[in-house]
Amino acid sequence: MGWSDTLPFMKYGSRWRRHRKIMHSALHSGAVGQFNPIQHRVALEYLSDLLDTPEDFFKSLRLMTAKIIMQAVYKIEVKNVENEYVTLAEEAINQINGTIPSGAVVVNFFPFLCYLPSWLPGTGFQRAAAEGRKTVKAMSERPMEYVKRRIAEGTADPSESFTSMALENFQYDGAEDDIKWASATMYAAGADTTISALKTFMLAMTLFPDVQKKAQAEIDRVVGNGRLPTFEDKERLPYIGCVIKEVLRWRVVLPLGIGHTAHSSDYYAGYYFPKDTLVQPNIWAMTRNEKMYPDPERFWPERFEGRDKDKDIVDPHLYAFGFGRRICPGMHFARATIYITIVSLLAAFDITKDVDEQGREITPDGSDDGCFINHVNPFRCRITPRSSHAVELIKKGVEELQ
Repeated sequence: MGWSDTLPFMKYGSRWRRHRKIMHSALHSGAVGQFNPIQHRVALEYLSDLLDTPEDFFKSLRLMTAKIIMQAVYKIEVKNVENEYVTLAEEAINQINGTIPSGAVVVNFFPFLCYLPSWLPGTGFQRAAAEGRKTVKAMSERPMEYVKRRIAEGTADPSESFTSMALENFQYDGAEDDIKWASATMYAAGADTTISALKTFMLAMTLFPDVQKKAQAEIDRVVGNGRLPTFEDKERLPYIGCVIKEVLRWRVVLPLGIGHTAHSSDYYAGYYFPKDTLVQPNIWAMTRNEKMYPDPERFWPERFEGRDKDKDIVDPHLYAFGFGRRICPGMHFARATIYITIVSLLAAFDITKDVDEQGREITPDGSDDGCFINHVNPFRCRITPRSSHAVELIKKGVEELQ
């Protein structure tokens, strides 16, 4: 599929460590705050979009995440989801989402299937892989060429994006190729996963109005009604933190996580794992452990209240972003985007069930697509401003961005 050059699917080794170092340089907890202004600005633009077309909230989420990541990674201004770079990235992501749950996984366990003629029934994954390689290659190269062109023309500030900073700070032989793929990883791994979590949040607020009211009450108490929330409010909004944890647990973004290969032979629970065994974590099952999470299908943030150091309950942040060496280097960036979007939405809007032509409530079924990156299926809800004052705050904020 062409993804073996991206960090999540790359074999561990010196190249993997270089990519990790490049990404960590800008995304560790002490540095990631440099992207907060972008995240805050684009979240405000998302609120403005919802004032105009609330029924398009899924499409607007796609645009919002694309804006944030393309701006942060490449300094590319995205005006709509038809942007050429966004279209390429989404095509690549859709290919992997459509392939991993089926044939591609079989190949991991039976590698000889790669050598079967592509015309044989059941080998469609070979054609999908060939198309995927072309798309992923273009996804990694075209935005990189844009950044290099701006640098050559003298119109790029070295500190304006992740890619330009990396090109300035890493100049060893082969660095440009490493940076190209590290940058591509940020979009591919960051955009769709963030959209997934935010769709889950929208569904949860639609189905569990009491949670929404409690979260809004906390925001009103801490922030007041004279402004919209900011990153500086985060530590004073503990219930919002619990809501985010429950979003990551209730509909986990990667139900089967990222596979790990055993670097040495080992025994676990009486089972023998030879070296190079592929181990696939069943994260979905972890989130449904009733001893740890009673009534797991219920969206109940209170399960995390006051339990930061409680060993009987696992913080979803510890599995939602992977494990060990494969833990997502962009997790602090993703968490920041999720936080500012959720807190801004709750401050400004009410999210409720839609009604049909007869005025009867429409209850979403909460189903999902079952893909590698799990998304709740499209559903209807009603998104309305909490007050005329909230509308004024959004419009004023957007005007100040001009």
